[in-house]
Amino acid sequence: MREGEPAYWDSVAEKVSHRSGFYDNWSKRRLLGQWLLKCGWGNQKVLEIGVGAGATAALLALSCGNRWDYIGTDVSPKFIMIARQFGLNVIQADVLHLPEGEFTRILALDSLEHVHPDDREEGYKNVASRLAKDGLLFINMPHNRSLHDDQFDHGIELGDLVRLEGFGLRLHKYEYYEVAYLDCLRGYGFVVMTK
Repeated sequence: MREGEPAYWDSVAEKVSHRSGFYDNWSKRRLLGQWLLKCGWGNQKVLEIGVGAGATAALLALSCGNRWDYIGTDVSPKFIMIARQFGLNVIQADVLHLPEGEFTRILALDSLEHVHPDDREEGYKNVASRLAKDGLLFINMPHNRSLHDDQFDHGIELGDLVRLEGFGLRLHKYEYYEVAYLDCLRGYGFVVMTK
């Protein structure tokens, strides 16, 4: 983890969480859920990179009756605490220090843009090495600059998908979509890659 990352993401966790739940772009979360639920999650070995508050993983856990082997990662101890309230197994780790093993499903939803450019080559190699043969990698990538501090938001482009292909992954699906957030439309790419 780079210096300041856990503290920054802890401050984000404090801003989005409150007594009765947490704030999120629910329009985006709903679309992601619809796409992800088309895939089977039961009896899968799942790794999530940057679990955040855990809403998507909680939905997927419900969809398969929690019959999966799930581990989530985040750099923020506060986000980890929030996600654990859903009963999720979450540890503190970044893309450079992922849990060992092969996973049939990997989620990287709105997280790879926060990987520092100097760490991307090794980070992408780690992601690719954790994906089992015929496994699926799900990426949600913003096409607009996020609302996060520039020190922790480095953007992500289609060229990053090409870099992942250099580690043996293949693009299976790319879907551009827009959702309203605050007072503007924000563009995203929903990506599925396989090995």
